[in-house]
Amino acid sequence: MSDEEKTNVQLIFELRELRGRFAVLQSQEEVYRDFFENLPIGLYQVTPRGRILRANRHTAIILGYDSPTELIDAITDIGAQIYQEPGKREEVRRLLRGNNLIENFEVEFRRKDGRPVWVALNARIVRNDDGNVLYHEGMIKDITRRKGAEVRMEEALREKENLLHEIHHRVKNNLQVVASLLDLQAVSGNTPEAVEAARSSYRRVKAMSLIHEMLYQSKDIGLIDLPAYVSDLARDIFLAHLINPGTITMSIRKKDEVLLDIDQALPCGLVLNELIANAVKHAFPGGRKGEITVEIDRSQDDDIEIVMADNGAGLPAAVDPLRSRTVGLHLIRGLVKHQLHGRLDVLSGPGTAYRICFRSRSDHRKG
Repeated sequence: MSDEEKTNVQLIFELRELRGRFAVLQSQEEVYRDFFENLPIGLYQVTPRGRILRANRHTAIILGYDSPTELIDAITDIGAQIYQEPGKREEVRRLLRGNNLIENFEVEFRRKDGRPVWVALNARIVRNDDGNVLYHEGMIKDITRRKGAEVRMEEALREKENLLHEIHHRVKNNLQVVASLLDLQAVSGNTPEAVEAARSSYRRVKAMSLIHEMLYQSKDIGLIDLPAYVSDLARDIFLAHLINPGTITMSIRKKDEVLLDIDQALPCGLVLNELIANAVKHAFPGGRKGEITVEIDRSQDDDIEIVMADNGAGLPAAVDPLRSRTVGLHLIRGLVKHQLHGRLDVLSGPGTAYRICFRSRSDHRKG
């Protein structure tokens, strides 16, 4: 066989091999095309200027077109024709320029019939060997149902908050009526004991009413700012006992903002009402000057510690706050133990000091 014949045979074998490889490539391309066209998620390629190069059938379905061809022919600028807010297209481009990739970017598109459709967008930049941008490619998923459910949930939450505001407002007003009746009873009491009982009940109702008033006025309908509440509570107690400014001073110290839900704010408020009122009535006899302090702290483990102290005359030797059967002290012990599920301690030192410790059921903090 001549060299020329050998060369021709070699060319024939190489041609057959190339044809085989081409057939494999054609088969692989058909598989890829079938995968691209039938994947149940929107796939697309688009130029940086916003012209669609390629899109699969599901992209056309999401955007309300009969076929990818109709979509590609109809859209010349996705920013103006597809995005509900054209500025969002530029935001997508800016994010891509910064990261070359964006994931789960939620954006509102416009369908062929003008109706909005929410999609979750994932995209990346495809470049050539020189680093120049060829096109953007990505995928979109229709999340319109989920977004609609989120909107309905937000509306339901707003309605719930409005109803809770109204409930707190009505409860506060009803408690104010009860407080007014108790105040009238105190004025018309026949004995000092009856007058004091009515006034004590009046203060307790006012303490509860203040909780509902703060919840009604609060942006966060379920939580009470404890230091702010104690400040308002002390002000009301001082006014009720006609304390002259400068005679008894009140200071509230806090290391952190402490928020309580209503289930803990109510018993805590009643306990502090009793303690502050007792200090105002008994700690500074004969009009002597003094100071009442309330320290509020919250640990990293959500343990609340409240220390209420005065620098007054101190407790009589015969009085044991942890065993006394008086209504006020009995109420304090019961609320701390059974409502706050906490601990009450009497601290040693000048004057009288109580420490209340309990675990917060709220994981919210300010700041």
